[in-house]
Amino acid sequence: MKVMKAMSLAQAGLMIGVLSMSAAMAETSTNAAANAPAATPLKKKKKIIQKKAITRAGVVTKKTAKEDHLTSPQSSAISAATATSSMPGLTAGASTAEAPKALQKKRFIDNVRAGVLLEYYGASISDPLSGWQTDKDDGYAQGGASQELDTRVSLGYALSSNLTVMANAYFWSYSDSPDGADKGETFGFRPADSYLQLKVGKFYQSGKFKWSGDFRMYPGLGKSYPNRVVYLRTGQNLSYAMSSRWTLAAYNTIRYYHMTNGAYDSANDPSGNKVDTIVTVGPAIEYQMLDSVGLSLSFNDAYAHTHNNNTYGTAETYKGSAWGAYFELGSSIDFTKSINLNPYIDMFTHTFNAEAMQIGANLNFTIL
Repeated sequence: MKVMKAMSLAQAGLMIGVLSMSAAMAETSTNAAANAPAATPLKKKKKIIQKKAITRAGVVTKKTAKEDHLTSPQSSAISAATATSSMPGLTAGASTAEAPKALQKKRFIDNVRAGVLLEYYGASISDPLSGWQTDKDDGYAQGGASQELDTRVSLGYALSSNLTVMANAYFWSYSDSPDGADKGETFGFRPADSYLQLKVGKFYQSGKFKWSGDFRMYPGLGKSYPNRVVYLRTGQNLSYAMSSRWTLAAYNTIRYYHMTNGAYDSANDPSGNKVDTIVTVGPAIEYQMLDSVGLSLSFNDAYAHTHNNNTYGTAETYKGSAWGAYFELGSSIDFTKSINLNPYIDMFTHTFNAEAMQIGANLNFTIL
Protein backbone atom coordinates (compact mmCIF):
# COMPACT_ATOMS: atom_id res chain seq x y z
CA MET A 1 0.00 0.00 0.00
CA LYS A 2 2.85 2.36 0.85
CA VAL A 3 4.52 1.50 -2.43
CA MET A 4 1.37 2.14 -4.45
CA LYS A 5 0.75 5.34 -2.60
CA ALA A 6 4.29 6.48 -3.31
CA MET A 7 3.84 5.68 -6.98
CA SER A 8 0.57 7.58 -7.07
CA LEU A 9 2.22 10.60 -5.55
CA ALA A 10 5.06 10.40 -8.09
CA GLN A 11 2.65 10.07 -10.95
CA ALA A 12 0.63 12.99 -9.68
CA GLY A 13 3.78 15.11 -9.47
CA LEU A 14 4.78 14.12 -12.96
CA MET A 15 1.36 15.06 -14.29
CA ILE A 16 1.49 18.43 -12.52
CA GLY A 17 4.92 19.07 -14.11
CA VAL A 18 3.66 18.19 -17.55
CA LEU A 19 0.64 20.44 -17.13
CA SER A 20 2.85 23.27 -15.97
CA MET A 21 5.14 22.92 -18.99
CA SER A 22 2.12 22.80 -21.31
CA ALA A 23 0.69 25.92 -19.75
CA ALA A 24 4.03 27.72 -20.13
CA MET A 25 4.34 26.73 -23.79
CA ALA A 26 0.77 27.79 -24.46
CA GLU A 27 1.40 31.14 -22.81
CA THR A 28 4.57 31.62 -24.86
CA SER A 29 2.74 30.74 -28.11
CA THR A 30 -0.08 33.10 -27.22
CA ASN A 31 2.32 35.99 -26.60
CA ALA A 32 4.20 35.28 -29.82
CA ALA A 33 1.00 35.12 -31.80
CA ALA A 34 -0.17 38.39 -30.31
CA ASN A 35 3.09 40.16 -31.15
CA ALA A 36 3.55 38.70 -34.69
CA PRO A 37 1.71 40.15 -37.79
CA ALA A 38 -1.05 38.08 -39.32
CA ALA A 39 -0.04 35.62 -42.05
CA THR A 40 -2.54 36.88 -44.62
CA PRO A 41 -1.36 40.53 -44.70
CA LEU A 42 2.24 39.34 -45.15
CA LYS A 43 1.32 37.44 -48.30
CA LYS A 44 -0.63 40.42 -49.70
CA LYS A 45 2.27 42.77 -49.07
CA LYS A 46 4.63 40.45 -50.92
CA LYS A 47 2.29 40.28 -53.91
CA ILE A 48 2.00 44.05 -54.08
CA ILE A 49 5.80 44.47 -54.07
CA GLN A 50 6.17 41.95 -56.87
CA LYS A 51 3.46 43.65 -58.91
CA LYS A 52 5.15 47.05 -58.57
CA ALA A 53 8.47 45.59 -59.66
CA ILE A 54 6.90 44.07 -62.77
CA THR A 55 5.17 47.36 -63.60
CA ARG A 56 8.43 49.30 -63.29
CA ALA A 57 10.20 46.83 -65.53
CA GLY A 58 7.47 47.16 -68.13
CA VAL A 59 7.67 50.95 -68.14
CA VAL A 60 11.45 50.95 -68.55
CA THR A 61 11.31 48.47 -71.43
CA LYS A 62 8.63 50.43 -73.28
CA LYS A 63 10.46 53.75 -72.84
CA THR A 64 13.74 52.28 -74.10
CA ALA A 65 12.06 50.88 -77.21
CA LYS A 66 10.46 54.23 -77.97
CA GLU A 67 13.73 56.11 -77.59
CA ASP A 68 15.54 53.62 -79.85
CA HIS A 69 12.90 54.22 -82.51
CA LEU A 70 13.63 57.96 -82.59
CA THR A 71 16.66 58.33 -84.78
CA SER A 72 18.58 61.24 -86.03
CA PRO A 73 16.66 63.39 -88.41
CA GLN A 74 19.54 63.62 -90.49
CA SER A 75 18.80 62.78 -94.52
CA SER A 76 21.67 64.37 -96.79
CA ALA A 77 25.39 65.00 -96.99
CA ILE A 78 24.97 68.75 -96.67
CA SER A 79 23.07 68.42 -93.40
CA ALA A 80 25.35 65.77 -91.95
CA ALA A 81 27.42 68.36 -90.15
CA THR A 82 24.42 69.30 -88.00
CA ALA A 83 24.14 65.80 -86.50
CA THR A 84 25.20 65.28 -82.90
CA SER A 85 28.78 64.15 -82.79
CA SER A 86 30.04 61.25 -80.70
CA MET A 87 33.66 62.31 -80.98
CA PRO A 88 35.59 62.19 -77.68
CA GLY A 89 36.52 65.38 -75.95
CA LEU A 90 33.46 67.42 -76.92
CA THR A 91 32.06 67.14 -73.40
CA ALA A 92 35.36 67.17 -71.56
CA GLY A 93 35.48 69.45 -68.54
CA ALA A 94 31.73 69.42 -67.94
CA SER A 95 30.85 69.70 -64.25
CA THR A 96 29.37 66.62 -62.65
CA ALA A 97 27.30 68.91 -60.42
CA GLU A 98 25.24 70.17 -63.37
CA ALA A 99 21.59 69.21 -63.52
CA PRO A 100 20.61 66.47 -65.99
CA LYS A 101 19.96 67.85 -69.49
CA ALA A 102 16.29 66.84 -69.37
CA LEU A 103 15.81 68.94 -66.21
CA GLN A 104 17.60 72.06 -67.46
CA LYS A 105 15.36 74.93 -68.53
CA LYS A 106 15.66 75.49 -72.27
CA ARG A 107 16.64 78.98 -73.34
CA PHE A 108 15.47 80.79 -76.47
CA ILE A 109 18.97 80.67 -77.94
CA ASP A 110 18.99 76.86 -77.67
CA ASN A 111 16.38 76.66 -80.44
CA VAL A 112 18.02 79.19 -82.78
CA ARG A 113 19.62 77.73 -85.91
CA ALA A 114 22.19 79.50 -88.07
CA GLY A 115 24.61 78.46 -90.76
CA VAL A 116 26.46 79.33 -93.95
CA LEU A 117 26.59 77.16 -97.08
CA LEU A 118 29.02 77.71 -99.97
CA GLU A 119 28.15 76.00 -103.28
CA TYR A 120 30.89 75.72 -105.89
CA TYR A 121 30.05 74.90 -109.54
CA GLY A 122 33.45 74.17 -111.04
CA ALA A 123 35.25 73.26 -114.22
CA SER A 124 35.97 70.05 -116.11
CA ILE A 125 38.03 67.36 -114.42
CA SER A 126 40.28 67.51 -117.51
CA ASP A 127 40.79 71.30 -117.23
CA PRO A 128 40.12 72.31 -113.59
CA LEU A 129 41.77 75.78 -113.85
CA SER A 130 39.96 76.96 -116.97
CA GLY A 131 37.56 79.26 -115.13
CA TRP A 132 34.58 77.88 -117.08
CA GLN A 133 31.96 75.24 -116.49
CA THR A 134 31.72 72.35 -118.92
CA ASP A 135 29.80 72.36 -122.20
CA LYS A 136 26.79 70.08 -121.66
CA ASP A 137 25.60 70.48 -125.27
CA ASP A 138 28.68 69.34 -127.18
CA GLY A 139 30.80 67.71 -124.46
CA TYR A 140 33.73 70.14 -124.43
CA ALA A 141 35.68 71.15 -121.34
CA GLN A 142 34.71 74.84 -121.63
CA GLY A 143 31.13 75.95 -122.07
CA GLY A 144 29.44 79.35 -122.03
CA ALA A 145 29.03 79.71 -118.24
CA SER A 146 31.84 80.72 -115.91
CA GLN A 147 32.59 78.93 -112.65
CA GLU A 148 30.30 79.98 -109.83
CA LEU A 149 30.46 80.23 -106.04
CA ASP A 150 27.06 80.75 -104.42
CA THR A 151 26.54 81.71 -100.79
CA ARG A 152 23.55 80.89 -98.60
CA VAL A 153 23.17 82.43 -95.14
CA SER A 154 20.49 80.74 -93.03
CA LEU A 155 18.79 81.83 -89.81
CA GLY A 156 15.90 79.98 -88.21
CA TYR A 157 14.17 78.58 -85.15
CA ALA A 158 13.35 75.02 -84.12
CA LEU A 159 9.62 74.85 -83.40
CA SER A 160 10.06 71.29 -82.15
CA SER A 161 12.47 68.40 -82.47
CA ASN A 162 10.88 67.69 -85.87
CA LEU A 163 10.06 71.13 -87.36
CA THR A 164 12.38 74.07 -88.07
CA VAL A 165 11.56 77.33 -89.87
CA MET A 166 14.42 79.01 -91.76
CA ALA A 167 15.03 82.22 -93.72
CA ASN A 168 17.69 81.68 -96.40
CA ALA A 169 19.44 84.63 -98.07
CA TYR A 170 21.04 83.52 -101.35
CA PHE A 171 23.75 85.27 -103.38
CA TRP A 172 25.52 84.51 -106.67
CA SER A 173 29.20 85.28 -107.12
CA TYR A 174 30.69 84.60 -110.55
CA SER A 175 33.29 85.72 -113.06
CA ASP A 176 32.31 86.76 -116.53
CA SER A 177 32.38 89.57 -119.05
CA PRO A 178 29.35 90.67 -121.08
CA ASP A 179 30.59 89.00 -124.28
CA GLY A 180 32.45 86.13 -122.62
CA ALA A 181 35.69 87.05 -124.38
CA ASP A 182 37.64 87.78 -121.20
CA LYS A 183 37.35 84.19 -119.97
CA GLY A 184 35.97 85.07 -116.57
CA GLU A 185 38.12 88.05 -115.60
CA THR A 186 35.21 90.26 -114.46
CA PHE A 187 33.84 89.42 -111.01
CA GLY A 188 30.15 89.78 -110.14
CA PHE A 189 28.07 89.42 -106.98
CA ARG A 190 24.30 89.78 -106.82
CA PRO A 191 21.25 88.50 -104.93
CA ALA A 192 19.78 85.22 -106.11
CA ASP A 193 16.70 83.18 -105.15
CA SER A 194 16.31 83.78 -101.40
CA TYR A 195 13.56 81.75 -99.77
CA LEU A 196 11.63 80.73 -96.65
CA GLN A 197 11.83 77.10 -95.58
CA LEU A 198 10.06 74.65 -93.27
CA LYS A 199 12.30 71.65 -92.58
CA VAL A 200 10.64 68.39 -91.53
CA GLY A 201 12.94 65.92 -89.83
CA LYS A 202 10.50 63.07 -90.29
CA PHE A 203 7.19 62.72 -92.12
CA TYR A 204 7.10 58.99 -91.38
CA GLN A 205 9.41 56.32 -90.02
CA SER A 206 9.00 52.58 -89.67
CA GLY A 207 11.88 50.29 -88.85
CA LYS A 208 14.74 51.00 -91.26
CA PHE A 209 12.62 53.20 -93.54
CA LYS A 210 12.47 56.99 -93.15
CA TRP A 211 10.70 59.76 -95.08
CA SER A 212 11.82 63.37 -94.50
CA GLY A 213 11.94 66.63 -96.47
CA ASP A 214 11.12 70.33 -96.56
CA PHE A 215 8.88 73.02 -98.06
CA ARG A 216 10.24 76.22 -99.62
CA MET A 217 8.70 79.46 -100.87
CA TYR A 218 10.70 81.78 -103.17
CA PRO A 219 9.08 85.21 -103.47
CA GLY A 220 9.24 86.79 -106.92
CA LEU A 221 11.75 89.50 -106.00
CA GLY A 222 14.39 91.21 -108.12
CA LYS A 223 14.87 91.79 -111.84
CA SER A 224 15.97 88.26 -112.73
CA TYR A 225 12.39 86.94 -112.90
CA PRO A 226 10.10 89.90 -113.65
CA ASN A 227 7.05 87.74 -114.43
CA ARG A 228 7.36 85.37 -111.48
CA VAL A 229 4.83 85.76 -108.66
CA VAL A 230 6.08 82.94 -106.47
CA TYR A 231 8.10 79.75 -106.83
CA LEU A 232 7.21 76.79 -104.58
CA ARG A 233 9.43 73.79 -103.97
CA THR A 234 9.23 70.69 -101.80
CA GLY A 235 11.90 68.09 -101.17
CA GLN A 236 10.81 64.52 -100.50
CA ASN A 237 13.64 62.32 -99.24
CA LEU A 238 13.31 58.56 -98.78
CA SER A 239 15.92 56.29 -97.19
CA TYR A 240 16.20 52.64 -96.23
CA ALA A 241 19.11 51.37 -94.12
CA MET A 242 20.17 48.01 -95.50
CA SER A 243 22.88 47.70 -92.83
CA SER A 244 24.86 49.91 -90.47
CA ARG A 245 26.91 51.19 -93.43
CA TRP A 246 24.80 50.76 -96.61
CA THR A 247 21.73 52.88 -97.36
CA LEU A 248 19.36 53.10 -100.31
CA ALA A 249 17.93 56.60 -100.77
CA ALA A 250 16.01 58.85 -103.15
CA TYR A 251 16.20 62.65 -103.07
CA ASN A 252 13.23 63.99 -105.01
CA THR A 253 11.83 67.49 -105.57
CA ILE A 254 8.66 69.06 -106.95
CA ARG A 255 8.89 72.66 -108.24
CA TYR A 256 5.96 74.86 -109.19
CA TYR A 257 6.37 78.29 -110.82
CA HIS A 258 3.40 80.64 -110.52
CA MET A 259 3.84 83.29 -113.21
CA THR A 260 1.85 86.28 -114.46
CA ASN A 261 -0.12 85.93 -117.69
CA GLY A 262 2.51 88.01 -119.42
CA ALA A 263 5.07 85.26 -118.91
CA TYR A 264 3.14 82.97 -121.24
CA ASP A 265 2.04 85.40 -123.97
CA SER A 266 3.28 85.02 -127.54
CA ALA A 267 6.07 87.53 -127.05
CA ASN A 268 7.64 85.73 -124.07
CA ASP A 269 6.66 82.16 -124.98
CA PRO A 270 6.39 81.90 -128.79
CA SER A 271 6.77 78.10 -128.85
CA GLY A 272 4.46 77.50 -125.88
CA ASN A 273 7.09 75.36 -124.19
CA LYS A 274 7.67 77.48 -121.07
CA VAL A 275 7.25 75.17 -118.06
CA ASP A 276 5.31 75.69 -114.84
CA THR A 277 6.18 72.42 -113.05
CA ILE A 278 9.38 70.38 -112.72
CA VAL A 279 9.80 67.06 -110.90
CA THR A 280 13.28 65.69 -110.19
CA VAL A 281 14.13 62.17 -109.05
CA GLY A 282 17.44 61.13 -107.53
CA PRO A 283 17.83 57.48 -106.50
CA ALA A 284 21.13 56.86 -104.71
CA ILE A 285 23.19 54.27 -102.88
CA GLU A 286 25.32 55.43 -99.96
CA TYR A 287 28.18 53.83 -98.06
CA GLN A 288 29.41 55.06 -94.66
CA MET A 289 33.09 54.22 -94.97
CA LEU A 290 34.09 55.82 -91.63
CA ASP A 291 32.17 57.62 -88.90
CA SER A 292 33.10 60.93 -90.53
CA VAL A 293 33.37 59.91 -94.21
CA GLY A 294 30.64 58.69 -96.54
CA LEU A 295 30.46 57.90 -100.27
CA SER A 296 27.48 58.01 -102.63
CA LEU A 297 26.49 57.29 -106.22
CA SER A 298 23.24 58.76 -107.54
CA PHE A 299 21.34 59.17 -110.80
CA ASN A 300 19.45 62.42 -111.30
CA ASP A 301 16.82 63.28 -113.90
CA ALA A 302 14.12 65.95 -114.25
CA TYR A 303 10.69 66.02 -115.95
CA ALA A 304 8.60 69.08 -116.77
CA HIS A 305 5.10 70.26 -117.75
CA THR A 306 4.52 73.12 -120.21
CA HIS A 307 1.89 75.71 -119.35
CA ASN A 308 0.51 76.65 -122.79
CA ASN A 309 0.97 73.39 -124.71
CA ASN A 310 0.06 71.20 -121.71
CA THR A 311 2.72 68.63 -122.60
CA TYR A 312 5.05 66.50 -120.48
CA GLY A 313 8.65 65.56 -121.15
CA THR A 314 12.17 65.69 -119.84
CA ALA A 315 13.23 69.07 -118.46
CA GLU A 316 16.20 68.96 -120.86
CA THR A 317 13.75 69.10 -123.77
CA TYR A 318 12.24 72.39 -122.60
CA LYS A 319 15.01 74.03 -120.54
CA GLY A 320 18.25 72.89 -122.17
CA SER A 321 21.14 70.53 -121.49
CA ALA A 322 21.90 71.99 -118.04
CA TRP A 323 18.73 70.18 -116.90
CA GLY A 324 19.80 66.88 -118.47
CA ALA A 325 20.18 63.56 -116.70
CA TYR A 326 23.47 62.86 -114.95
CA PHE A 327 25.25 60.50 -112.59
CA GLU A 328 26.86 61.98 -109.49
CA LEU A 329 29.77 60.45 -107.58
CA GLY A 330 30.04 62.24 -104.27
CA SER A 331 31.29 62.08 -100.72
CA SER A 332 30.54 63.63 -97.34
CA ILE A 333 33.38 64.52 -94.96
CA ASP A 334 32.82 65.79 -91.41
CA PHE A 335 35.93 67.75 -90.39
CA THR A 336 34.34 68.77 -87.08
CA LYS A 337 30.91 68.75 -85.52
CA SER A 338 30.13 72.00 -87.37
CA ILE A 339 32.03 71.77 -90.68
CA ASN A 340 31.07 69.41 -93.50
CA LEU A 341 32.49 69.17 -97.04
CA ASN A 342 30.57 67.53 -99.88
CA PRO A 343 32.77 67.24 -103.04
CA TYR A 344 31.33 65.56 -106.14
CA ILE A 345 31.71 64.89 -109.87
CA ASP A 346 28.73 65.18 -112.23
CA MET A 347 28.69 63.01 -115.36
CA PHE A 348 25.96 64.04 -117.84
CA THR A 349 24.51 61.22 -119.94
CA HIS A 350 24.05 63.48 -123.00
CA THR A 351 27.81 64.15 -123.16
CA PHE A 352 29.33 61.23 -121.31
CA ASN A 353 33.05 61.92 -121.67
CA ALA A 354 35.89 63.07 -119.41
CA GLU A 355 35.94 66.65 -120.72
CA ALA A 356 32.27 67.25 -119.86
CA MET A 357 32.54 65.76 -116.37
CA GLN A 358 32.16 68.63 -113.94
CA ILE A 359 33.69 69.19 -110.48
CA GLY A 360 31.56 70.66 -107.70
CA ALA A 361 31.48 70.96 -103.93
CA ASN A 362 29.37 72.18 -101.00
CA LEU A 363 30.96 73.48 -97.80
CA ASN A 364 28.57 73.76 -94.87
CA PHE A 365 29.25 75.68 -91.63
CA THR A 366 26.83 75.13 -88.74
CA ILE A 367 27.00 78.13 -86.40
CA LEU A 368 24.07 77.34 -84.09
